[in-house]
Amino acid sequence: MNKYRFGKLVESKKIVVVNNKNDEQFTQEEQIIISSGDRMEVAQLFIARIEHACDKHNCYEIVKRVSPEEHERIKKLKEKEKKAFRYCINRIQIRQLPIKLIKVEFLIDSSKAIFYYTADGRIDFRELVKDLAGRFKMRIEMKQVGIRDQAKLMGGIGPCGRQLCCCTFIKKFEPVSIRIAKRQGLGFNINKISGVCGRLMCCLEYEKESYQAAPETEIIEIKETDTSNKEK
Repeated sequence: MNKYRFGKLVESKKIVVVNNKNDEQFTQEEQIIISSGDRMEVAQLFIARIEHACDKHNCYEIVKRVSPEEHERIKKLKEKEKKAFRYCINRIQIRQLPIKLIKVEFLIDSSKAIFYYTADGRIDFRELVKDLAGRFKMRIEMKQVGIRDQAKLMGGIGPCGRQLCCCTFIKKFEPVSIRIAKRQGLGFNINKISGVCGRLMCCLEYEKESYQAAPETEIIEIKETDTSNKEK
């Protein structure tokens, strides 16, 4: 079995592979700062042995452990994010911009603040950026996201009772068609096969190859029956 170091991101709860190029020793469940090259994040370290090889495409490097001073600084940064969210909502309303603000994120090195939003089409938010930069004295990035990315950023619990796949391990959204649901005999009740984002559930894609490998297999559609009027 292969031994890997993993990091559970404190903010998004996503699980990523981490690499320790230094000789420094870290303990299980210790909080560390990791880097993907363009940004740093806080994660909880854990070590596990698994049978299959991990895809290291999104491998993070361990920068250092989180000191008590950094814990306090990151805590204050999170409070600043809440204030930035409220301030941005206020400026959006004053400037009457057709924007829905989803989330505000301050990078832990305080180099940049990212404001995630949804909108129909392109929006001229140059004046809004000036307001935000003048208030927070740092680089401002306005990042437009789609409806599936919105669910990924906000998080939630899926119909299965587990945390959303897009928040934990999905790296890239794959297109999901109604044909996949039909092939699996799940029917056409769109509410049953849709995720919290309103789109078809990403997990429908997981077993697609198995169904395609057995084209002669008869798929039995499961139908619900109303038992409320049956005699006891």
